[in-house]
Amino acid sequence: NCYKLYDVLNLSDLDVVQGSNQHGEVGLYAISVANNPSERLFTYIQDGYVFTKVNGEWAFIDYRGNKTELVLPSTFVVDNERVSYYNVYNRAFYDEDTITSIKLNSANVIYPYAFADANNLSKVLLNNGVSQIGDCAFLSCGNLKNIVIPNSTTMLGSRAFMNCLKLQAVRLSDNINEIQQLTFNCCYELSKIILPNN
Repeated sequence: NCYKLYDVLNLSDLDVVQGSNQHGEVGLYAISVANNPSERLFTYIQDGYVFTKVNGEWAFIDYRGNKTELVLPSTFVVDNERVSYYNVYNRAFYDEDTITSIKLNSANVIYPYAFADANNLSKVLLNNGVSQIGDCAFLSCGNLKNIVIPNSTTMLGSRAFMNCLKLQAVRLSDNINEIQQLTFNCCYELSKIILPNN
């Protein structure tokens, strides 16, 4: 369960492979497995927010701070490159129990399990620009009460909000065209869903 182990420097003779469950699963959740220090994962940190490139696109991967109410940056500059959108990577906030609210400003794709089991998260503001919310993205966010899916969002993944026990209201995007199975399963307090005209 080393969900935050995203950068592995392998100086051993073991054949550690990204995504593999061999050798004690050391590479299972890794974004990068390097055999040479010069090949290590490059990260950019701004105010505790950790970003890196995954498959050529910038991604938010971790928070290293002590704030409980987070506002992710709308832009940042790395080596003269202005980054104006990024993805929220797998398990970026997984099992995070100190954060109570998050405002995303320039997110594009919210990867699977990005906020799963963030038990004290009660408020999430998604920016217009979020195109997809991945499988289990908000799974078991037990204190999340409502969510507005922005008009840019076209897909909600399987189990995206499953077990959000206090979720009461959802407003769906006008452009939503796919809601996968069990998206709102076990949301026992959900009493209001606003569907788009189309």
